[in-house]
Amino acid sequence: MVSLLRYIAWAALLGGFVLGFVYGIKVNILAPGYHQTEFSILTALVWWVSGIVASLLFYTLSYAIAVIEDIQNKLEQLLPKSSGQRAYPETGKSKSTADVLEPSDDFKLPPIDKNL
Repeated sequence: MVSLLRYIAWAALLGGFVLGFVYGIKVNILAPGYHQTEFSILTALVWWVSGIVASLLFYTLSYAIAVIEDIQNKLEQLLPKSSGQRAYPETGKSKSTADVLEPSDDFKLPPIDKNL
């Protein structure tokens, strides 16, 4: 997955630069058989910047996935795989319940002001 995203990042970068040159060239047809070519730097810059931004997004996403996979591999090495002991306690098997709590008069809510 990481290598695919990095490949897409390089393709977006290369495609942005190539399409910037392709769409940056303007052809003005003045008369049949006579034309003039110009280079539009603004059109090319739009393609170049969009290619760079798309490339950075895909590369950043691939880097984040690589870091997460690295963390997962390290955690799998640290945690026991089949020792029968869970990393977290089971819920619902607690020895304490809310029935042992007694209501007290120490805490009372203030009256609600209905004029607000």
